[in-house]
Amino acid sequence: MSDPVESQTSPTPRTNPLMLLVSDAFLIAIVSTLISVGVLKFGAQYFTPQPERQNFAIVNFDDLVQEYGMNLNAQVEAGIVPMADMGARTTAFTEEMKKRLSAYADAGTVVFRSESLLAAPSEVEDITPQLRKDLMAAGLLKSIPPKGQPLAK
Repeated sequence: MSDPVESQTSPTPRTNPLMLLVSDAFLIAIVSTLISVGVLKFGAQYFTPQPERQNFAIVNFDDLVQEYGMNLNAQVEAGIVPMADMGARTTAFTEEMKKRLSAYADAGTVVFRSESLLAAPSEVEDITPQLRKDLMAAGLLKSIPPKGQPLAK
């Protein structure tokens, strides 16, 4: 007769469920910390709103006003504009300048006088030629012909 051979198995070590919970919590804390540091270090630029870039422009205001004054004076001397109309025309010119400059401000552009500006980056736009063109199109500024040529009526 043979005796049945009993196989001995080594007893399985029992793990403490509390230790499993603590080790899982510790692992989750480490992974969460690494992810948080990564997001704060590298992801902040994607989650924070970027400040809007401000647009700036300059205008040679004194040059435009001087050009207008010389133009109006030449028209009065030539008899094209009566002297009594100088005040009304100057008011119209001033209102048109205010309207044009306000349009730039409404579009988000800060306009500086170039006479008061000491230095500016190259990307700051000089709007003097555009304002001159707009004022000529509105009939408030006319190009002055060279001396000896009559003014156009």
